[in-house]
Amino acid sequence: MERLVVIDTDAGVDDASAIFLVLAAHKNSAANLKIVGITCVNGNTNLDNVCKNVTRILNTSDANEIPIFRGSETGMVVPYERGPSYHGSDGFGDANLPIIEAEIKEENAILALIRLAKTFSGQLSILALGPLTNIALAARLDPSFSKHIKEICLMGGNTQPVADPTFNFKADPEAAYVTLSCFPCPITVVPYETCKRQNLKEFRVKELASLSSPEILLLNQIEGDGLKKDVWSPCDLLTAAIFIDPKLISDSRKLLVSADLVGYRGQMIINLSHPRTNVTVVDDIDVELYEQMLYWGFGGILKDCIS
Repeated sequence: MERLVVIDTDAGVDDASAIFLVLAAHKNSAANLKIVGITCVNGNTNLDNVCKNVTRILNTSDANEIPIFRGSETGMVVPYERGPSYHGSDGFGDANLPIIEAEIKEENAILALIRLAKTFSGQLSILALGPLTNIALAARLDPSFSKHIKEICLMGGNTQPVADPTFNFKADPEAAYVTLSCFPCPITVVPYETCKRQNLKEFRVKELASLSSPEILLLNQIEGDGLKKDVWSPCDLLTAAIFIDPKLISDSRKLLVSADLVGYRGQMIINLSHPRTNVTVVDDIDVELYEQMLYWGFGGILKDCIS
């Protein structure tokens, strides 16, 4: 059966690489995957920029048939105060790209999530690449929403205690708490530590840089100074790859987790003593298979990584 997915994103640079990879699967019949919508949420940059960035991503991949929906501009309870952006003020590295207008549907992202979940009840997956505000608000607005979702794959959380929790949970801890507590479907969590353990800098500058697809050409522009760093490990890209093909997972744990709302807000709390579990936390991946998927996804020769 074809996998149906909504991508929920705050469309920074790493979101772009992740969405490009899912678009490659969307266009390839062997992947058996269809994107039915992209919902935008405040996060890496303001919501206006997120909507424009998603529009640019779809324009680049010639996938304008996929509808874009504008979602929440702030957190569920506490407004998020954005500091200096890792992805530039526009979310795309302030690369001075040509100005475009966002092409979005009139329907709000939260209402679109609820509608799509009911339309494709039991079939709809969510790939969550940003703060979980849209998803949590949909669950609060319609209590039946969570029962219609097939699975959630999300980037966020820390498996080690930190003073500064990972962005997607810290930006809206209440949304993370709601999402982790009220969905009965399988939830796959790709935490920060797992993402940063995979340094593919050499692969990026030698293998991916040799490609000339429109997607790579745009990434070369918006990644900018990021390509000069010693490490290349886009968190959202790894999360998208795991969603497309869970065979990438080489080590994982079923755990009971939540999000801290009081102390280190947004820190993922892991309860090791409780027998109940609510998520699968990815601890490690097959790096060779991951590289094969990326090479294929960004325009290289088709690899035997999609089945």
